[in-house]
Amino acid sequence: MDDKEEQKALWQDKLLARKIATALADWFCKNGRLLPWRETTDPYKIWLSEIILQQTRIDQGTAYYFDFLKSFPTIESLAQASEEEVLRLWQGLGYYTRARNLHKAAQKIVHEWRGVFPSSYEKIRTLPGVGDYTAGAIASFAFGLSYPAVDGNLQRVLSRVYASREPIDSTVGKKLYLRLAHQIIEEGDASVLNQALMDIGATVCTPRLPLCDRCPLESFCKVANLPQAVDFPIKKRKVPLKDLYFFFFYLVDGEGKIVLEKRKKKDIWQGLYQLPLIESETPLKQEELREKVERMWGVEVAEHVEGKVLRAKHILSHRRLHLTFYRSSITTLFDESKTPWCEYRLISAEDLEQYPLPAAIFKYLPSFLEE
Repeated sequence: MDDKEEQKALWQDKLLARKIATALADWFCKNGRLLPWRETTDPYKIWLSEIILQQTRIDQGTAYYFDFLKSFPTIESLAQASEEEVLRLWQGLGYYTRARNLHKAAQKIVHEWRGVFPSSYEKIRTLPGVGDYTAGAIASFAFGLSYPAVDGNLQRVLSRVYASREPIDSTVGKKLYLRLAHQIIEEGDASVLNQALMDIGATVCTPRLPLCDRCPLESFCKVANLPQAVDFPIKKRKVPLKDLYFFFFYLVDGEGKIVLEKRKKKDIWQGLYQLPLIESETPLKQEELREKVERMWGVEVAEHVEGKVLRAKHILSHRRLHLTFYRSSITTLFDESKTPWCEYRLISAEDLEQYPLPAAIFKYLPSFLEE
């Protein structure tokens, strides 16, 4: 392609981006979703909503958004809270690294910028837990800066409009969709255009049933009204889930108190509380499990390996957990000051709500508490 042809192609790209931007702005004015965090330009509230809504549906995340604002109305109040308080309020949302990063980021803002939320994309991007998408969303929604917020919805819309076969999870694909989004938002209000693309992806250009006749981009879209539209966006082959086997023990003392431990591993559920656990990458036979239990907690607990059992599966983003729960009494042996119990604590059932628990445990505890 010579210089003249290249200039023509660039001009055509810019013209298309301008037409798309105009169509998006007109559509958003009439059809944009009414969401509580869109009623403000407060960067703290916008940041909080974006972190909560990562990997979380809006209908579920909205209640958490209001709960967090009630408990931590300012960045300073969030920074001053303990990590345990933040995790407890986050309980049920999963992906707890988000909560830990939220807390760390609040502390960073207080320590480095005296509690004033940074107003440049570059500084926002340095906050723990903030990637390109979140930084772009905050920069455009709170400060009116011209940065794209490329999320899954936006990628799906653009991949269909341009019929791009670049995988959205490849390095080349990510750069491509970022460039395409840049071209569009430079033609108007970045906040409006980012939100319009998100809303179209969420409500019109959906994964399995795109409503092309309702889409403002129908006339520009290369796969509109075609059966192959659902094939976009293209993704690389998924990494298979890793299987893990978790054997939990619901241990109760003579007063009905429950044994909990704080998970210290820098892995899933770090900083949360769990029932005493034996973790394995392979299934364990009863005798193998009994031997491990006896080594960790003694004969009294091991005798209950064949007691009441509750089995379940819990899927995480990259792991499939096979959960087995056992119930056992420890009427005489529990002593928090002695091995093997020094890393554990006894709590009453009434106090459980004060401890942040993984959803995988919280979901099944009632079946034991009701006994």
